[in-house]
Amino acid sequence: MAGQVYNVGGGAENVISVYAEFFPMLEELLGAKIPVVRDDWRPGDQRVFYADIRSAMKDLDWNPKIGVEEGIKMLFAWVEGNRGVF
Repeated sequence: MAGQVYNVGGGAENVISVYAEFFPMLEELLGAKIPVVRDDWRPGDQRVFYADIRSAMKDLDWNPKIGVEEGIKMLFAWVEGNRGVF
């Protein structure tokens, strides 16, 4: 495994839409509406992304243990408690 690089994330089954699913969760955590400005796609914009975790699952016997909503809440709490690093 030396020199190998592994994607770690939720995999395809945990992909969420930023606008349709993530923003409502974030607005609820913030207690405020998030203004959204939409524009044309820029060259190089990645329209869809998910971590392909198959290699980590196979080689490391690794599986995601935290769901999307719980993970977002944990990340939000961490950011709130560590604003000084931003």
